[in-house]
Amino acid sequence: MCKFFFSFLFTLSVFFTAEAQGFSDFSSVTMDGRTISFADYQGKVILVVQSSPISVNAWQCDDFEDMQRCYGDLGFQVLEFLCDDLNEEILPGGGKSHFLTKERKVSYPRFAVPNSKDNAILSYLYNTQTQVVVEDADLHSTGGIQGFNKVLLDRSGKIVRIYPLNYELYKIREDIKKFLHP
Repeated sequence: MCKFFFSFLFTLSVFFTAEAQGFSDFSSVTMDGRTISFADYQGKVILVVQSSPISVNAWQCDDFEDMQRCYGDLGFQVLEFLCDDLNEEILPGGGKSHFLTKERKVSYPRFAVPNSKDNAILSYLYNTQTQVVVEDADLHSTGGIQGFNKVLLDRSGKIVRIYPLNYELYKIREDIKKFLHP
């Protein structure tokens, strides 16, 4: 069950081209059906967040909204990916979680993930050769690199931090400030 959970929980659904070299070469579909290119976010510090009905991130939505309000004008952007295909397998009766519905209003983009099994952006984010996993994270207790579900990118689109599910948000804020004002 744990392997199944992690294999689906930390995936993102996007359209991928063979020529993609970096984060800005990808695009994804928002909750309202628009396709947005991540090139639109070049020059910003980006926090990519993967959510699902039972993810800690779903309960932290107010914190992510606060980060967006506090740092958005300084060049920061939250991008939330909602793993909708987990609803029917995890929630009794196939019910939809409040946290995954379009009705929850936030100021940052929320991308729909109708099928998390095939996912180019996840492969890019988690398979990029990098030594940016936060220092005090225990890879073994969090399910390995797939147990990480928040990724911080600098203004050039380079992955600079990968955070585990339960990583303290105040520490993420400190990193955001550091990369906004190098």
